Amino acid sequence: MMLFLSAQDINQLIVGLIDGHSLVQEKKAECDPEGFLAEIDKALAEWKTSFDQVDGVVVVQGPGSPTSLRVTVTIANTIGFVNKIPVVGLTNPDRVAAADLIATTKIKPPDKFKPLSPEYDRPAV
Repeated sequence: MMLFLSAQDINQLIVGLIDGHSLVQEKKAECDPEGFLAEIDKALAEWKTSFDQVDGVVVVQGPGSPTSLRVTVTIANTIGFVNKIPVVGLTNPDRVAAADLIATTKIKPPDKFKPLSPEYDRPAV
């Protein structure tokens, strides 16, 4: 199972769990980037899932709010690094729904952890 993170807008985080090619859990949280980590922890607790059960992280790298992208990509990289699991980056220029993005994207995790960077559609400040 893989953890899914997306925060293309500054005040919304989408957390999910991916099993195969399907998003099997999804939670949308209205919060600032400072609250993203707490919302991830809450979602995993609600789903009775821990980081030990996650074998990869899928994160939307962009486009979107530079601040929210930096935060979610940093969180994904940290989870991957600490747990020695791969991190996969996706772009979502059309901002399709999370379930549709997962269903239409071939997710191929790298063999080992490799950090990602956000992809901006405008200059970062």
